[in-house]
Amino acid sequence: MVHHYVQNYYGELIILLGKAIFCVPPENSTLLARYFYLRGFMNTLCSKRLDALSDFQNLYKTDMEIFPTDLVKALVDSLQKDERSQADQRPELKRLIFKVKTDNEMVLVQADDHVKKFHLPKTHMLQEDFVKRIQESGIVKDVATIHRLFEALTVGQQKQIDPEVFRVFYTFWKETEVEAQDVHLPAEVIEHLDNNECVYKLSCSVKTNQGVGKIAMTQKRLFLLTDGRPGFIEITKFRDIKEVKISFAPFLLLRIPSLKIKCSLRKEVFEANLKSACDLWNLMVREMWAGRTMADDHKVGYTPDLKDWCCIQ
Repeated sequence: MVHHYVQNYYGELIILLGKAIFCVPPENSTLLARYFYLRGFMNTLCSKRLDALSDFQNLYKTDMEIFPTDLVKALVDSLQKDERSQADQRPELKRLIFKVKTDNEMVLVQADDHVKKFHLPKTHMLQEDFVKRIQESGIVKDVATIHRLFEALTVGQQKQIDPEVFRVFYTFWKETEVEAQDVHLPAEVIEHLDNNECVYKLSCSVKTNQGVGKIAMTQKRLFLLTDGRPGFIEITKFRDIKEVKISFAPFLLLRIPSLKIKCSLRKEVFEANLKSACDLWNLMVREMWAGRTMADDHKVGYTPDLKDWCCIQ
């Protein structure tokens, strides 16, 4: 009987917190985060695991400082088979579960087994310091990728990173990550993807020779999310790419850039009119293609973490 009253009390709190969340303006992210956290905790106590995970996932958009990593991991590990199946049909939960299982961005266990929280740098950084900071931030671990990022951020400058440049870069990266979390794919599109796939980057709506839509990039492939009635058109898997290049088409007094991707499984070359984003997508596709080629050559399952390139816009 006491348990019944306690559960009713928790249920009332969940309803009240829902009303509070509805009334809070989106720009007040700090207060929203506290409400999401409390409601997620209450849903956990009521064994509403999917609702709890959904609340905690919203912390990515509000305040990651209070993200309960250990609690979320415990929730994910305790999901029943039917709950996991339901979660796989919800893109935001599918990405959260994959992220929890593969990466802990809140803390980094150092070589001395001490836990160190990431802090933005306050002084200029040489390449060695930059590598350490990037790894501590959780953006990417691969040293070769970080070296290329260092070169990209120091073009035409002395070979050191200003703390303000790093702050702007880190801010853009976090914003890009939030955008990726906001990508909602319809069920008929999700069924074409593997369980561990998540969208790293989504273009704006562009004209392609396969129709009009948004180009999506996962860690394994490129696909077109068609406009109107959402549909899935696979462009290519990275391992099947044969050539990537930018071409220019004359239009009045302008030269309009487009990205062309040739793959081994199709005769027709994919072409997308990405305009000002063409250079960025060219760089990203080449980076992923190179990483997949390297992985296949060495028979390991490594692909580069593209989140560092996704925010250089």
